[in-house]
Amino acid sequence: MLDVAPLSPKLPFGSIVRGMTLARLREDTVRDALRALFYDRGLVVFREGETTVELQIRLSEVIAPLVRHFQEDRIVGGHPELVAFAADAEKDMTVEIDGKTVVGFIPWHGDSRWMAEPSHGGILRVHRLPKRGGETGFIDLISSYGRLPQALKQAIEGAESIVEFDSDPAVLFRYHPHQIRVISAGSAIEAMRGRHNDFPPIVQPLVYLQPETGRKVLGFTPLPRQRVIGLEPADSDALLARLAEHTTDERYAYFHAWQAEDLVLWDNLRMLHQACGVPPGEQREVWRTTFAAAYPLARKLEEGGFAWKPQAA
Repeated sequence: MLDVAPLSPKLPFGSIVRGMTLARLREDTVRDALRALFYDRGLVVFREGETTVELQIRLSEVIAPLVRHFQEDRIVGGHPELVAFAADAEKDMTVEIDGKTVVGFIPWHGDSRWMAEPSHGGILRVHRLPKRGGETGFIDLISSYGRLPQALKQAIEGAESIVEFDSDPAVLFRYHPHQIRVISAGSAIEAMRGRHNDFPPIVQPLVYLQPETGRKVLGFTPLPRQRVIGLEPADSDALLARLAEHTTDERYAYFHAWQAEDLVLWDNLRMLHQACGVPPGEQREVWRTTFAAAYPLARKLEEGGFAWKPQAA
């Protein structure tokens, strides 16, 4: 059996698993238990076990087949399954948050949620651990939906939003709960500005069912540019702002303080996450895998009428 415990008694999501090894991962019962834990808890921290690249890759494949990340320049040499995110002041964003300067900050978001088939998730592993900072935040969208006022649940039931890729910092931070000033956007943001045609607009539901459990998930992520279909622009903006304020309430977030041998598995279809960044001069690098979703969350706007239906994984 797995050595499993809640990540925190205060959280309705997240678990910690101790003692995971490649040998254990070969057991059918262990793989079945990990899949069930992933869908139930959404976030799994692995500690006090093996922490090799091979384990990170094989553990990811337990959930779904791996896919290449769309940012090809981040691929780790010799490991096409991995991409690296480092606190690099030249490449990554430097911002001032409530008066504090950090490098490598990425606000609350779901990965590739401007795509009709976003990634289902991945596993993070710290390759270089900073002395200070570098936490990763997580917010659960199943719990967020459950906390919505009934009137707001009714307002978004059956509603759809048009989502468009946008790398403009003014869009990235418009819903963030803290005061943010961009000091340097970094070369990665500049490179993404030329890729808008690579990601056509999509339509997605504001509420969907997690097929594996039947639970409702808030289908809102604050990062891309979006608007609610059928509402006037001002009404759409007001509704999305209410959802953003509710969803990014950090009283309900978990901030992971990394230890050197941690592996963190998360479900990108039901979790938001945030890279909190590090003070200038600190060195931090995270390697991550990406695995595919078994079902689409949306469809391209150009494809016509919206008819999304959840499919069993």
